[in-house]
Amino acid sequence: ANNGEYILISDLDVNGGTTSALAATRATGNAGNGTTINLNGYTITLKTNLTIPEGKTVIINNDPVDDAADKLGAVVNDGGKIINNGTLNIEGGEFGENTIENNNGVVNITGGTFESNPSDFVDDDYFVVEGEDGVCTIERKPQDLIDFENAIENGGNVTLSDDITLLETVVIEEGNTVNLNLNGKTITGLKVDQSKNAM
Repeated sequence: ANNGEYILISDLDVNGGTTSALAATRATGNAGNGTTINLNGYTITLKTNLTIPEGKTVIINNDPVDDAADKLGAVVNDGGKIINNGTLNIEGGEFGENTIENNNGVVNITGGTFESNPSDFVDDDYFVVEGEDGVCTIERKPQDLIDFENAIENGGNVTLSDDITLLETVVIEEGNTVNLNLNGKTITGLKVDQSKNAM
């Protein structure tokens, strides 16, 4: 461990024994806020639950180092889940079906692939792409789309530098004013009702 980062050097089974105590206590319970678990191309198999306590923050990513660079890091459910009572930030890795259960905590996803659709937990600046096989990947929205959505929510000025496609219906709340300069670009999927609001 270095500065709160735990890098896996082999596959890990969370099975209720010593390894479970190590994974659940050192990496979450006692390590303080901001603890990072780097899958490093290896797999955590959850045979029992791994709990993030209230008030603690855990970051899971897959940032392979050394000879693990060509491996896929994963978290899989084999009878156990990550039970989140605190804050869980997922930045990368592969997550099997039903691996995360949120218990009044905060889950923020900005990367990774998921067998279960994680839309409820995806950061506002990202979106889910579901493949034909049902596996979901996380992608960042184009900056113009992020700026547009922020202006719709809070009011403000937006000048497009590229074409954008709306991913969902947007509503300009009463009292908000949005000044939109298309700058020769196109917004696909835009429908504007100006009966109550200004744009």
